[in-house]
Amino acid sequence: MTTAIIGIGNIGGTVARELASGGESVVLSAVNPDDLAKLAAEIGNRATAAPSNRDAVQGAETIVLALWLGPMENRD
Repeated sequence: MTTAIIGIGNIGGTVARELASGGESVVLSAVNPDDLAKLAAEIGNRATAAPSNRDAVQGAETIVLALWLGPMENRD
């Protein structure tokens, strides 16, 4: 099973580490490519850094959105 994780802050990063330590493959997507590469390297061969959210979710059976709500608020 593969899980795509969009957002790799405190929650997304923790979920990614825990899933990978349990043997699951994770595909990670984040705004900052340096942070993304660092987390993927830390996790090891169970983690893949995706170039985009679209790439991350393609082929994933599960998707975790670990995003801050503030920037997504509708401010109309």
